[in-house]
Amino acid sequence: MLLWVRYLYIIILNFDLMNETKEVKTKKSGLTLSVIFFILVLVVTAWINFYSNKIEQENNKTQAKIDEVVASINNIKKDEKTQIFELIERNKKALDRKAILSDIPNFVGVMKQMSDTYNVDFEWFNYSKGIVTSQSKAITNNESLAYEKVAKFIKEYRADEESLFNILFIDALEWTNQIKFNVELEVK
Repeated sequence: MLLWVRYLYIIILNFDLMNETKEVKTKKSGLTLSVIFFILVLVVTAWINFYSNKIEQENNKTQAKIDEVVASINNIKKDEKTQIFELIERNKKALDRKAILSDIPNFVGVMKQMSDTYNVDFEWFNYSKGIVTSQSKAITNNESLAYEKVAKFIKEYRADEESLFNILFIDALEWTNQIKFNVELEVK
C-alpha cells in the first residue's frame, strides 16, 4: 500500500514539475502534494475503518450463530436418552468385553470343538473372571499317542490367531497310558 502511495506521489510531482516554473513550482508542488497525500491518507483511513466495521459485524453474526448452536447442543445433552447414549458410548469397550466374557454357551461349544479336533477330553471346567480352568486328558489309541495329541493341541491352538482362548502356562502334567493335565484358557 505504501509503495502505491509513493508511486502516486512521484507521478503527481512529475506532473507538477512540467507545468510550473522553477520558483513557483517548489512552493506550489509541495503544497499540492501535501494536500493530495493528506486526502489520500483520509480515504485509506476511511476505507480501513469501513472494512474493520464490516468484519466486526460478520464476527458478531458468526458468534451469535455459534452461541445458538452451543445452546442447542446443551439442550440435547439434557435429554435423558442422549445421556444414556453418551454413557454407553463412553463405556462401549468395557461393555463389549463383558459381553464376550459372559458368553458361556459359546465357551462350551468351543471346548467341545477343541475336544473333537484334538482328541483331548475336557472332563470338567471352571470359569471365573475370564479364565477357564479344566482337567483334561488325552488317551493313547490306534490313531496316535497321548503326548502327540497334547503337543498338537498346545502347538496348534496357541498358533491360531482367531482362537477364542489363549492357553496359559500348563503347570501340572500326569502321564501313564494317558496324559492328564490342567489347562487354563484365558478369553482373548
